[in-house]
Amino acid sequence: MKIVHTADLHLDSPMTARLDPQKTKQRREELLMNFRGISERAHLSGASAVIIAGDLFDSELTSVRTMRKVSDMIREFSDIAFFYVHGNHESDSFSSLPDLPENLYIFGDDWTTYRIGPVTFTGRNTLAPGMFSSLSLPEDCRNIVILHGAAARGDAEIDLRAAAGKNIDYLALGHYHTYSALEIDRRGTAVYPGTPEGRGFDECGTKGYVLLNVSPENISFDFVPFAARTLHTIPCDISGCRTHSEIRDRLSAALADIPRSDLVRAELTGTYFRETHKNIRALEDDMRGRFYCFEIKDSSRPYIDLESYRSDLSLRGEFVREVMGSDLPDELKEKIIACGISALAGEETEF
Repeated sequence: MKIVHTADLHLDSPMTARLDPQKTKQRREELLMNFRGISERAHLSGASAVIIAGDLFDSELTSVRTMRKVSDMIREFSDIAFFYVHGNHESDSFSSLPDLPENLYIFGDDWTTYRIGPVTFTGRNTLAPGMFSSLSLPEDCRNIVILHGAAARGDAEIDLRAAAGKNIDYLALGHYHTYSALEIDRRGTAVYPGTPEGRGFDECGTKGYVLLNVSPENISFDFVPFAARTLHTIPCDISGCRTHSEIRDRLSAALADIPRSDLVRAELTGTYFRETHKNIRALEDDMRGRFYCFEIKDSSRPYIDLESYRSDLSLRGEFVREVMGSDLPDELKEKIIACGISALAGEETEF
């Protein structure tokens, strides 16, 4: 038996990347189509079930239109059972719809179990201390448990130590937006599939879902990349650059392998000479047309020859010596000195 595990789709999200209204609308539609695409992949691979481990929707204010579209998609793939627990961003999802697909299985606030052949699907919407003490699963089945929250071996919403010895083969989790797998015991593994589609630059990297293969002996699984677009944060060291064109060329080289369809944040690093012409807006204008979305985060700082200030009797020299003689971390000292020298020169500064 094959099963698809996804979570944290956050449909109807306002989107956090800096997009114009047209692209914002397009990206929200892409998120919705991402869910349909995963369902279609499940169908084409012969999967019997799709697990949605929470945060299918982004908030309690999800539009009826979106809920209806998702409901229709689930109904369309009637050969697949969809198992769904609520996430922390949503509650009572689909409650405004008069009828739900027969192949959609929603869990309650306590343990609820469904079964397909030799596989049990057990989950709950509410997390509670000691909840695993009331969980009873058959030893001779392949048992999948579905939860949404923070899992760890110890003090966490989902205590994996308490889950050990409970005949769990696969703990399908949602909440964290990056793929990861954690051991429960010799029999079971807890897995976060991550979000299938990045929304903001805090969700960079490869995104997708998990495909499970269930045999009488065990459950194996693989991460499957499946995002319409990937988000990237790319560092670019501009040390030694003196002109706008040199910085632009350095930036172009750093971004050479990024697909045009992706969303990119370039982070300028290193030091630059005070006479260097660095125009962030012009750089963004130069590069924006190369990608679906592009922005620059400027973490570079002006090069300061600290030795030249050791015997400088000016206010700048006194300021530099005072900061250098403090107990502050070196990186913070450099930032303070750079801001202070710019301020003393009457230039705009940002700490």
